[in-house]
Amino acid sequence: MSDTELRDVLQSGARNLRAQSERRFYVLLGGAVITLLVAVFVATDNGLAGFGVAIAVGGLALYGLYEFLGRRMREPLEVLGIDAERLRVE
Repeated sequence: MSDTELRDVLQSGARNLRAQSERRFYVLLGGAVITLLVAVFVATDNGLAGFGVAIAVGGLALYGLYEFLGRRMREPLEVLGIDAERLRVE
């Protein structure tokens, strides 16, 4: 693979990683809003204990979703042998 081909692959990978990262952020933000709304609805019936349980279950579900989407983001780059963490630029 020539230098220009490698550069194009890295730029494309970085662009795709950034787009998927933004998509993951919006999915998790929507999930957090839905979790909060569900917790409020549960709290109207079961009080503070129901609110706490709903927030805990929602938090665990969002963490699992975060990890799943993070792995799916890095998967195409790892197939090419590229470390996704090295593509991140502040």
